[in-house]
Amino acid sequence: MAERIAAPTLDAPDWASIGAVTIGVGAFALAQGMTYPLISLTLASRDVSEAVIGANAAAFAVGLVVSTLAMPQLTRWFSAVQLILGGLFLSAAVLIGLWTVPVLAAWFVFRFVLGFAVNVIYVVGEAWVNAASPNRLRGRIIAGYIAAMSVGFIAGPLAVPLFGVENGFGFAACATILGFAAFAFGILSRRARIRPAPSPPGALLRFFVAAPALVLCILAVGFWDASALSVLPVYFLERGLDEARTAMTVSVFALGVMVSQPLLGLLLDRYEKSLVAMSCVVIAGATFAIMPFLDVQSFLFWAVLGVNGAAHFGLYTCCVAMLGDRFSGGTLVVGSAAFALAYAVGAVVGPPVSGWSMQINLDFPPWVLATMAPILVVGYLVLDRDLTRRERRREGEQ
Repeated sequence: MAERIAAPTLDAPDWASIGAVTIGVGAFALAQGMTYPLISLTLASRDVSEAVIGANAAAFAVGLVVSTLAMPQLTRWFSAVQLILGGLFLSAAVLIGLWTVPVLAAWFVFRFVLGFAVNVIYVVGEAWVNAASPNRLRGRIIAGYIAAMSVGFIAGPLAVPLFGVENGFGFAACATILGFAAFAFGILSRRARIRPAPSPPGALLRFFVAAPALVLCILAVGFWDASALSVLPVYFLERGLDEARTAMTVSVFALGVMVSQPLLGLLLDRYEKSLVAMSCVVIAGATFAIMPFLDVQSFLFWAVLGVNGAAHFGLYTCCVAMLGDRFSGGTLVVGSAAFALAYAVGAVVGPPVSGWSMQINLDFPPWVLATMAPILVVGYLVLDRDLTRRERRREGEQ
């Protein structure tokens, strides 16, 4: 069974570890936020069909899945520092390839490798921050880490017009950013006191059995997040929002995540984390449910979008903090890998279901997303209570 602890042994945060990982992941979030639209826009400028552009994006997702399945073995072959540095340098090399190699087939390979490297950075970074955080401050530290990623995702797309699409300088700029981030990460990581442990063999499957409630929550986050970023903008456009403001909805979701993290972190450290997580679920469900009744031209509409982004992705922050509370050692890396896989599954299922519902009725997508909230609350309570009962039974047997 997965390794579990009552509380971490740290008395104080390992700020060198936290700073190093936050710099590396934050810089990559900036680069990823820039390259997501940049790759699609570059392919479109070369008259590549929408189907091929979508298939190219799918290659990225395949890289994520393969990386997740490989993570336990990778942590036994390489140290955490080597994995994050390797992910940063490999990503920089891919971006240089996107800049210099115009062959479409090669871009599918590049996109797969980029997905693989991204997941390595995020999984190891998430586990490392958890391992370096004491229980009393974990919520605030994890929230700050998520906020840094949110800043990168917000700033990245805004930089695309600065570099343009035709000359490929955006890819070169991203590669340069990652190079500097790798240098800063390497310097800071040398002062780190805490590093995540290698994953034990077979731990990924055991984690799904040990923490089904957390996995269910992350799957819901993927379902919500992918739908909010891909289907809801189309829904808002159909409701009468113009194209420019429709594009802004994605930034408002991300802005809600960034702004809410300090408060969320404080709540996680002061109250029961499960209670905070379920509160996020209820708020997310309620804000999805009222969207069809809002005037898309009103201030209230934009406020609801921000609150929804804060709530539905705030659930992810809660789950990462609970992961650190409940598990230790190499299981932290396994848990982060399981989160990545669960998010990917939710992200694959969410947009098709939401898009299909809009063909039945225009207002169905937000209501479909809202129905996930009561299902998730009931599922979490049942699975988490069952987990607690099994733990107590094992303790009694010992």
